[in-house]
Amino acid sequence: AIANSKSSAVKAFARKMIDAHTASTVKLKAAATAATSPLTPDPTLTTEQQGKIDALKSMTGDAFDRAYLDAQLAG
Repeated sequence: AIANSKSSAVKAFARKMIDAHTASTVKLKAAATAATSPLTPDPTLTTEQQGKIDALKSMTGDAFDRAYLDAQLAG
């Protein structure tokens, strides 16, 4: 998003998302390590997730901004 977006607002939103996901991943890894039975999350993306990423990679500018925001809002 930071590289493909045209909008400074979308870039700022993307930076916040990266920071939030990085922080939550650190917390999740710590919790998983501390669990009685250690957990190992599966880092594999689903076909749907990978398809969304691939589609976003092919876009730039306004088209990227709209698709990125739609994907983030959809969850």
